[in-house]
Amino acid sequence: MAHQEFGIRLLERIRGDLEPHSVVEQFPRLEGRQMVMLLAPKKAAVPKHHPNKPEDGKAASQKASPPESTAVGSK
Repeated sequence: MAHQEFGIRLLERIRGDLEPHSVVEQFPRLEGRQMVMLLAPKKAAVPKHHPNKPEDGKAASQKASPPESTAVGSK
């Protein structure tokens, strides 16, 4: 290949731009006529949720109760 440095520079720029969001799993390498780099998303901290504490402040029984039926019909 005549200008591999252009491909390497481009992939390095992409890596720098995506650094806050991803990690490099495989650094740039040449596969035939293609240059390949493998990126993966960074793992974000998942907030822990307590199963007995509702998220929005409502009681758990209010969330689980089905809506009341107001159907009109013959009895």
